[in-house]
Amino acid sequence: MLKYIIGILILLSCNTQETSTSISGNENLLACTEEARLCPDGSSVARNIENQCAFDKCPSENADPDEPTLCSTDVKICNDGSHVSRNPYKNCNFYECSSEDIYCTQEVKSCPDGTFVGRDPSNGCAFLLCEEDVDL
Repeated sequence: MLKYIIGILILLSCNTQETSTSISGNENLLACTEEARLCPDGSSVARNIENQCAFDKCPSENADPDEPTLCSTDVKICNDGSHVSRNPYKNCNFYECSSEDIYCTQEVKSCPDGTFVGRDPSNGCAFLLCEEDVDL
């Protein structure tokens, strides 16, 4: 009996063209190949024996638009230096970066050479570097 089961497992592992096979001609016994489908979100799904060996749906295909999805916790750094996280209601895509112009206060910093520098809106309103701080 053990040799018979091992033989079936070897036969199934070699069968890459078929997605399912019946065992010993008995249509009630079904075995699926062990392939996986890669989903757009990076996860994978296997074939489902209870669905005639069709692939299960990807998590994003099952998503109810009114229910949040569990997203990874990475963040995207926007051009203005701010950060945005993933949107659990939009298939875990990043929230949009703000396209609004950033205005900094009009303060200036005095440099050692007597010049002045203002704030940089593209760097989170940090002061610009003094001339001697810039690598040439």
